[in-house]
Amino acid sequence: MSISFKHLAYKILKETSKPMTPTEIWEYAKRNNYDSLVSSKGKTPERSIGARMYVDMNKNPDSKFIKIEEAKPRKFFLKELASEAEINRIREKEKEDVEEPEGNTKYSERDLHPFLTYFADTFMNIHTKTIYHERSTKSSYAQWLHPDIVGVNFPIDEWHKEVLEFGMQFGSQLVKIYSFELKKELTFSNLRESFFQTVSNSSWANEGYLVAAKVSRDDEFLNELKRLSTAFGIGISSWILKTLILLLCCSRPDTNQTWIGKR
Repeated sequence: MSISFKHLAYKILKETSKPMTPTEIWEYAKRNNYDSLVSSKGKTPERSIGARMYVDMNKNPDSKFIKIEEAKPRKFFLKELASEAEINRIREKEKEDVEEPEGNTKYSERDLHPFLTYFADTFMNIHTKTIYHERSTKSSYAQWLHPDIVGVNFPIDEWHKEVLEFGMQFGSQLVKIYSFELKKELTFSNLRESFFQTVSNSSWANEGYLVAAKVSRDDEFLNELKRLSTAFGIGISSWILKTLILLLCCSRPDTNQTWIGKR
């Protein structure tokens, strides 16, 4: 009889009676042939284990799992095996905002526009324009109406006349419209608002992207970010301002870019 990744994690944590990372849990499972108890493993079972525990802790108030915040990398343990003092310490830790407040940065979102414009033009052949939403006469109609930057790409630039005429006969896409929502940083504190702002502002575009200069590297945060991106088809991009290198989640070595997903 097969068991889920969540039950496998519970079994191993209870058996070992010590905090473990998802990778350590999976390695222990393989050493003791417990991996055979899981029917579907996938390519990265250790990530699946971590994701199942994260989801259970977020959605289930009676979750049996807890996080050990101070451990690097972060480890998981069982409430029933932790002392009351340990559980209280973890609960207090979770109430704190451990991310650096966005207001502490010395630049504004508008300061990021030239960097994105340069990147879009250089690596994506996209012509961009900043949208000054504060000048809009329609601001009262919706909270999220305008993206920060719109872009356009003309794939027909390299088409010969005959190819263009042929494409028009079959309804080929002659223009691609892009929507970019920029944030100074993405953390748990602004993830959902930023993400659904991007969804709202890109409903008319061929591709919509949420771009940030700084993205939290917390495993739980990244799992939620990937889940939202996959579910709604929004691309997530982060760049290092000094070098304009995009951080990779899915390797594209030809351009050093990362796209978790896109509309």
